[in-house]
Amino acid sequence: MIDENVMQLGVNLATILAKNTASMVTDKVTQIKENRNKDEQIAQYEQIITDLIDDKSGLTRIALSYKDELEKITISDEDIKSLHNTLSKILNLVPNFNNQTTESKDSLNLLINLIDADTLKTMQILGYNYKEAIGVPLTLATAEFIEQSLKVKKNTNNGNRKE
Repeated sequence: MIDENVMQLGVNLATILAKNTASMVTDKVTQIKENRNKDEQIAQYEQIITDLIDDKSGLTRIALSYKDELEKITISDEDIKSLHNTLSKILNLVPNFNNQTTESKDSLNLLINLIDADTLKTMQILGYNYKEAIGVPLTLATAEFIEQSLKVKKNTNNGNRKE
């Protein structure tokens, strides 16, 4: 599925490219040359230059937007190493990890081993978006955990309150 932003960038790019093809600019210049009034020629040449500069700015904005969209789904080697190290540390910090079943430990270790530069880069080439696939569920799980923790603390505090 193509993101709406990316689709709109493609439309904007096609519009700019169609507007100023080499033949169209050449045709405009030929028409200007036919005009014998030098002041009008100068004004028309300036208009062409202004239009081309505006289009160049538009193309630069589109290129930067494409870059931003790519960065949303790309994980750098540095990010991969950090993620791998962090998950390994988390497993050592989780108090119940040592009490987990062998199957649970194997699943968690498999996840850590999947976070490898070659694996992640290959999956990205195939179109897999790790930030969305892993990041969104982790964000939701973290938010739910925090909300539940706050509810428990709030209920505990309300039970101890003297009125």
